Amino acid sequence: MEAITDLAGLKTRIAYLEQKRENEKDAISEEINHLVESLKPINLIKGLFNSVKKSPDLKSDILHGLIGLGTGFVTNKLLLGKLHGPLKGILGTVLQAGITNAAIRYPDAIKEKGISVLTKFLQSIKFKPDVDHQQMSAESQL
Repeated sequence: MEAITDLAGLKTRIAYLEQKRENEKDAISEEINHLVESLKPINLIKGLFNSVKKSPDLKSDILHGLIGLGTGFVTNKLLLGKLHGPLKGILGTVLQAGITNAAIRYPDAIKEKGISVLTKFLQSIKFKPDVDHQQMSAESQL
């Protein structure tokens, strides 16, 4: 930067610095507006969904986490639903955390076992002989 020696040079330099200040002020104002807009809840949610769409690993991690939480919650309700008192709270929290952790770590094994159990259950219902129906058909033949 060269030294200013006359009044015209000083006025030119002041005008330049004022313009520079205005440009920087506008840039900062624009950045703040952009930041405020990006921090709105709807935009945060949109950003989350966009990042999930772009990352298949994140999709599976979120899905496994939700399955784990759901499994832990359902198991807690099924096994401890009728218990009351402080023991239920402690036992329920420990049980839910353990099952959630297992469901997150081993989702494929749990899915295979679940499908196997469900298939066996459905087959036992489907092929179970209907005793009343057999008695009625035997009586009608008499």
